[in-house]
Amino acid sequence: MKKYLKEWFMQGVADNIGVDRPSGSNVPVSTSYSSLSQASTSKYAYTQKAGVLIGDGYNGNEVTNALNTLQQYGVFVDIISERLGTVIGNDGTTLQVDKTFLTSSPYLVDSLYVIGGSSRNQVKFNSDITEFVHVAYKHYTINQLVFPQLVSLLFMHQKTIFWLV
Repeated sequence: MKKYLKEWFMQGVADNIGVDRPSGSNVPVSTSYSSLSQASTSKYAYTQKAGVLIGDGYNGNEVTNALNTLQQYGVFVDIISERLGTVIGNDGTTLQVDKTFLTSSPYLVDSLYVIGGSSRNQVKFNSDITEFVHVAYKHYTINQLVFPQLVSLLFMHQKTIFWLV
């Protein structure tokens, strides 16, 4: 089955880019290097990046405590919103936005801290967050490792929803 899929894929690529279909077979390669595999990489909170999806009007105290805890344990944090600049919490707390939904991707973070909030264009903001989460989970497989250090760290703040990717 695997061989058939490989041949089918190669034929499809050849047909779509306008070259002759390959003849023969691939050279069998059985060498693998565990040092190059992400499966053998140690997973610790301080090696992970959390994407924080946020808008104005967030709970300033709660989010500040959660972000401080993440940073205390060495988690890299990207604040992601609809526009660059700052987002303002319900208590006047401000956070500097690192990336926008347009300039970031769920593929670039290991976990999501979904806060939400308000926006000038609430419908688009909600849609951007939904799409970001959808893409993140679309590529999540049950075989992926869950990082226990990060999970226990994130669930210390029970009022806020964390989605781990």
